[in-house]
Amino acid sequence: MRAAAEAIEAAAAARGVPMGIFAGSAEAAADAVARGYRYIVAGSDLTMVAGGARQFSSLLQPSG
Repeated sequence: MRAAAEAIEAAAAARGVPMGIFAGSAEAAADAVARGYRYIVAGSDLTMVAGGARQFSSLLQPSG
């Protein structure tokens, strides 16, 4: 699967065709940028809201 993706990425780059991808995390989005992707969906509304809720909740937990 990875080899097929790399072949498509190389063909698109050689022809100047911008690529797009769905990235489920900030790390995956950064990797996509490094691989030449220009249109990147960096998560869904639900994952963004859930992540924010987890962060907020963690701030309210007593320490120690």
